[in-house]
Amino acid sequence: MTKENKELENLPSEQLPNDGGWHWDRLVTEANERLHKIGRHGKRAKIKISSPIKPGKAISAQFKVPGDKQRSYGLNLSLNKNNLVKAEELCSLITGQLVANTFTLDWFYSLIGKIEKVSKKPEKPLTCKEMLEEYKTHYFKQGKDNKDTDNNWIKYYRHIEKTFLKYKNDVLTLKILKETIECTNNNSNARNVTLNSLGNLFKYFDNNDFKPIIKRYKLENNPKPKQKYIPTDTQIYHVYQSGFEINPSCSKRWRYRYAQWQFLYSLLAIYGLRAHEAWNIKNWDEPVTLKAGEWIAIADLEDTKKENEEEQYSYHQIKQNRIIPAILDPNNKDYLLCIGHETKTGYRVAIPMSPSGIARNCDWVQKFNLVQSMNLPDVKEALKRRPRNGTRNCTHATTKWFNPSSNWQKNKRNNTPNKCTLRYGFTAHALRHAYNIRAHRLGITPKMIADSLGHGQDINLTTYKRHEQIESKIEGIEQEVSKQVKKMSKVQELQSQLEQALKQNAYLEDENKHLKAENEKLRTELAMLKAIHPTQPQ
Repeated sequence: MTKENKELENLPSEQLPNDGGWHWDRLVTEANERLHKIGRHGKRAKIKISSPIKPGKAISAQFKVPGDKQRSYGLNLSLNKNNLVKAEELCSLITGQLVANTFTLDWFYSLIGKIEKVSKKPEKPLTCKEMLEEYKTHYFKQGKDNKDTDNNWIKYYRHIEKTFLKYKNDVLTLKILKETIECTNNNSNARNVTLNSLGNLFKYFDNNDFKPIIKRYKLENNPKPKQKYIPTDTQIYHVYQSGFEINPSCSKRWRYRYAQWQFLYSLLAIYGLRAHEAWNIKNWDEPVTLKAGEWIAIADLEDTKKENEEEQYSYHQIKQNRIIPAILDPNNKDYLLCIGHETKTGYRVAIPMSPSGIARNCDWVQKFNLVQSMNLPDVKEALKRRPRNGTRNCTHATTKWFNPSSNWQKNKRNNTPNKCTLRYGFTAHALRHAYNIRAHRLGITPKMIADSLGHGQDINLTTYKRHEQIESKIEGIEQEVSKQVKKMSKVQELQSQLEQALKQNAYLEDENKHLKAENEKLRTELAMLKAIHPTQPQ
């Protein structure tokens, strides 16, 4: 790897942990140091999170109730930036009650919005409707800061809600539970979602009666990952050249948009972006200065999720200022892309990549005419989420371009895009997978690929590589064979030059011996002449 590429490798995350653990460890430690100052020995609460600390983990408060040993009590919060602040506030209130000797568990459960559950059976068991209403109230209270709570409830709990309301006046039984689970097909992701949601519901009610049933269904449910068609680099380049010819039936009013979609296609192919990230580029016209202490963002969720799920990012702090030049800067040779995030302070640095190499060795930058004025498709309120499913407007428009509306209903019935009905035979997201495969083929380190794509190394090595098609593998083999043939040709050429040099050396050695013999002969003849004709004195 060249010196320039080594510098690029160090840019995105400064070699800090990919899972963001270093960042969250520090924040939790700092919060506990502040809490330590306001309490007394044996009368203070601190934040407790099981290791490894990362977003989504449950947050607990660890403290000692008078007359009992020290325990951890759940706060009904999952780790993110806002909930960590809330957890510190709750621990401060708990510490105040402990110091004042006024703490009770009833007060604590009231504080966190959860009714204390007792081990004895309630006098009147809750009906399915009552369970659903109580848990739904709790769910929306915990997700009040999440703008997609409504969509997430429908996604995760629709099957549970449908069945529970069907038996709204009945107490939950094994029969009702089985019917709830079997609303979904076995060996499907939908069943996994329903089983996990039931687990969360029973955990809230401290109900372990159905735990073995949930576990058994989980063991029997083994959904096979859907195989995506990933285009080869040759196909990607061919689509760029011939896939954006203006349809004669297209109104003249909209013909200019073909060039816009071709520009977006170039960005997705060269940088492996998610569709909406093209509208979040920050250094196209102006340079971006990443100051010491700012954060480089790495996604914490798998990219196999649906588009309406909220991205979660971990962050890595950079140690010194970095200037990322504008793409349109004539002196810019590496074409690094700064991608901002609309909801959080943070950037990701993406690296251009083609079969020829990365950065200044990426010839697709010229072949795809990338260096031009920003020319993204005209999408109204591009980054705004659609109310029905939470998908961004720009992502929805990109999906429709790759999967034309005439085929949309057919693909919807099949529950997956059909290669034959897609405009180019693959989805926009497939270009991201192709980028990853191309990077591995070039020998780029997994960490560098993960940083550029904005996801963890585990996903990079498993989820993305899993979808590589036989055509892509064959193309990789052919490229490797071509490289080896070139190497062999070069070796043979060098070997031929060496043989010629050895022959020339042998000839020169023979010539040297001949000249030495001639020289010796002349010396002998000269000595004989001197003996026959001695020099006469003057």
